[in-house]
Order: sequence, then structure tokens, then C-alpha cells
Amino acid sequence: MDVRDKVEVTEFKASPATIQLGVPTNVQFTIKGTVGADVTYNINGTNTQTVNLGASSIYTFNRTLSQTTDITITKNKENL
Repeated sequence: MDVRDKVEVTEFKASPATIQLGVPTNVQFTIKGTVGADVTYNINGTNTQTVNLGASSIYTFNRTLSQTTDITITKNKENL
């Protein structure tokens, strides 16, 4: 029997955490979780992306934002 731990996202953060409305600001997002997990997220309900956390268990991406933005993690799964 092969017992596996559950796949999870342990941290999701933005840096900087706040921006000024109307001022374009580069924001770095970091997703941390289970090594090798696939994580699916979307931005404002569209632009769905699936990324792999890899051996480091970390994935980062940047967006230039100038307004309130919702980023939602919709799924995470083990990548066998």
C-alpha cells in the first residue's frame, strides 16, 4: 500500500500586499505547497492557469496591477 499525504497550498501571498488605485504597480505573487503539486488559479474569474510547484514547492509570477484584483486558487492535485 502506498500512503500519500494530502496535496495542499500552504501559502499564497502578494508583494506588495496593497497598491494605490489607478497607479500601475508590479506585484509578485507566490504560491507555496506540496512538492510537485499542480495548482490551478484564475485572475478575476478568467485567464485560468495551471502551474507546477516543482521540487522547490514554490511558484512565483508577476502582474502589473492598478485596481482591485481577485486571484482564486481553484484546484490543486498531485502530479504523479
